[in-house]
Amino acid sequence: MKWRACSKGLWYDRGEGRSVYFDPASGDTHLLDEFAAHILQQLSLKSLSESELQQQCEPALADLSTDEQEQFLEQLLLELASLDLVEVF
Repeated sequence: MKWRACSKGLWYDRGEGRSVYFDPASGDTHLLDEFAAHILQQLSLKSLSESELQQQCEPALADLSTDEQEQFLEQLLLELASLDLVEVF
């Protein structure tokens, strides 16, 4: 099972730990934290499985156990999916 971004949107990042993302497919604007923005940007480049994402993000999640990393990433992906920003295929 892989994840991908639903559309390629527009980004605005002032370097303050949060990014604004405009989704042209829905017309919605989202305020994302730095980590969520990173995940969405990675999935905009190519489709990835949760384990591939976890490997890419391991340095940022180093203070969490492997199980906690999996839970955190799964929860984030489900949250992004509920906003129609990412999807499973």
